[in-house]
Amino acid sequence: MGVIGFFDTLAQAQKLVTDVLLEGVIEEIIEEGQLLPRLPVTQLDGKALVYNRETTLPSAQWVAIGDELQSQASATYTAVTVEIKRMIGQWDLDKFVIDTYRNKNDLRTMAVSQARKGVMRTAEDALIYSKVASNANSIDGLQALVPAAMRINQGADVTGAALSLNNLDILIDSIKPKPDLLLCNFNLFRRLSQVGRGAGAVFPVVWRQAAGEDLKMPVETYGGLPLVRTDYITQTETISGGDYALPTTGACTTIFAIRLDSVEMGGLSLLMGNPLFELETFATLEDKDAERFRLKSYMAMALGSTKSLGCIDGITDVALVA
Repeated sequence: MGVIGFFDTLAQAQKLVTDVLLEGVIEEIIEEGQLLPRLPVTQLDGKALVYNRETTLPSAQWVAIGDELQSQASATYTAVTVEIKRMIGQWDLDKFVIDTYRNKNDLRTMAVSQARKGVMRTAEDALIYSKVASNANSIDGLQALVPAAMRINQGADVTGAALSLNNLDILIDSIKPKPDLLLCNFNLFRRLSQVGRGAGAVFPVVWRQAAGEDLKMPVETYGGLPLVRTDYITQTETISGGDYALPTTGACTTIFAIRLDSVEMGGLSLLMGNPLFELETFATLEDKDAERFRLKSYMAMALGSTKSLGCIDGITDVALVA
């Protein structure tokens, strides 16, 4: 083996130097389109929110002179109860590691930061796909909250199909008085960006609204509605009988039309029983030389009017149709 100058081998020279560790952790799991910051919040002091939706309204009658007036049908209501659920994560930190492994990173700060990001991702996924009928401890996400009458099946049976722009217009018109945004994944957004309408299909269906006084950055719109792209809606949804069934194992996706507002105003709202991702710490544990921290949220989503949320499911990642 050759001699590395003064040193017998390269390995001998490397014993006298150390690697340079950059402080922190490089972000690799990067997801966009979070729904949590967009939802209006209703703070609760109880375990559940109870409200009534209109079912039928009173009617009137036409009468001739001298006719006896008849009693008309009375108004009826549907009672809705939304219960707040608890989402919690808990981790222990060995005190030996915290007190001695301090170059270059503050391990406690890093652990809390990474845990907060992980819990947020769990919450965002739940806002789309969670279902109380499948897990009584969880909440109902968008897929579970969409009323059957507000769901348009693009596919049939277990086979998906290309998104129809006509169906998308029908979906928008079904939200009363009008939606605040459309929520879809990046695959479907790219498909929408590729098509046009009008003579010769020269007018793009997706327009970019330039940044101005009220906008920090440009916003893409469809029919004047913000088109929000999200990583939390998959392109692997499974349909059964035409309806969404599972978020995995398939090749479909869903686009949602949402009206955001407080429950009393009929919109979609986030119910909160405590600060979002509240941090709780325990400095000493009885059975180990460690400390413990928890991140927790008491939350649920509530849909005021059934006309505030709709969707098209069973959409495959292929070119759109009229």
